[in-house]
Order: sequence, then structure tokens, then C-alpha cells
Amino acid sequence: MAPLITQEEALALGELEEHADIEALVERAWRARVEHFGDSTDLCSLVNAKSGGCAEDCGFCAQSKYAEADTPMHAMMSPEQILEHARAAEAAGAHRFCMVTQGQGLSGRDLENVLEGARLVAQNTNLKRCASVGHLSAARARQLKEAGIQRVHHNVETAESYYPEVSTTVRYEGRLRTIDAVRQAGLETCVGGILNLGESREQRVEMAFELAAIDPTSVPINMLNP
Repeated sequence: MAPLITQEEALALGELEEHADIEALVERAWRARVEHFGDSTDLCSLVNAKSGGCAEDCGFCAQSKYAEADTPMHAMMSPEQILEHARAAEAAGAHRFCMVTQGQGLSGRDLENVLEGARLVAQNTNLKRCASVGHLSAARARQLKEAGIQRVHHNVETAESYYPEVSTTVRYEGRLRTIDAVRQAGLETCVGGILNLGESREQRVEMAFELAAIDPTSVPINMLNP
């Protein structure tokens, strides 16, 4: 979508200090939200379907090969385990369920588990279905859609100019190719990023404009709390 303001105007908004000005900005943001999305909330529950032992070096991730976090490690869940977590999420009030795995992509066997898990969730719950499974080809994206996945999550993580400081093993261009493959398959896109990675204010605005150019269905913005 075309930006409604310039990057210079966006930076100026980030410099506001007067309480009344900040309050007016927050109020305008709320009115924009209500105008476009109402005041409802779409609750999404995630399952860490494959955890630990990632070979990538993403600086924000507790599963990175350089991370010192005591991250649980387990192999890819079975489709039945995925369904069990989905049923628990629905019982707790979730509207959406996302299957998340570590790494750049899945082996053929692990992908089959995700596909069958998606089918079971579609058949046995009323949850909307999402996946976050690393890089995807157009063919794999179509497989996800055929299995009942409706939305794929794949962040850009940060501004392109700052990205080399965040990861050297997962390429920014590869992220964009995956997003294109997801869109070509007719799936919804969930694309956002993370703040507090060490980026500048200018790079935060840069990421916002990059996301506007991608024009995803959903834009998750996370805050790193190291």
C-alpha cells in the first residue's frame, strides 16, 4: 500500500515529547484501528512444534546456535500432538492456531507432519490455521494451502539496512522470496519485525516503510526483552 506519510514525517512523530501531542497521536492511531478493523481482537495461540538445535545465528532468537538460553529440545511433533495442542488452545479461547518450527526450512518428513497436523486441526476444530515454518518454495506454499493452512508467518525481522547485524545465515532476500511464494499460493501473509535489536529510530521507520511496500495481511511487531 502507498504510505500515507513521508519518512521524514514519521521520524518527526517519533520525536514528540509533549504529553498532549503523544496523547493525540495515540488517539488518532486508535481511531484508524477502529475505522479499519473495529475493536475486536483475534487471539492466536502458537505451538512450538519443533524446538531447539537450530543451526542459524539470528541474534534475537533463544534457539540460535549461539544462544545460551536453556531452550527445550524436541523433534517434530506428530500430527496427533499438534491436534492436541490445538484443541487445548481452542478450549482456552483462541481464535487462531499457528504451528511454529525452528530453522530455515523443514525436511520432507517434517513438512508432512505439519501438513497432516493442519488437516487434523481443520477437521476437528473451528480454529483459523497458520504456519511459521521457515523458507518456502511456491510448491510447498501450495501444499500448505491445500492442507488447510490459511496464513503463513514470515517476518523481515528488521530494516534491510540493519539486517546483516541480526543474521548472517538467513538472507533478507530469501525472506522476501518466501513472502512472494506465500502470496502466489493464495495464502494470507503475516509479516512484521522486532524492535530493540539495536537498530536506530531511522531504521525503525525504514522497516515500517518496507512493510508498507510488502502490504501483508497482518503485521506483528515484537519487542526484544533480552
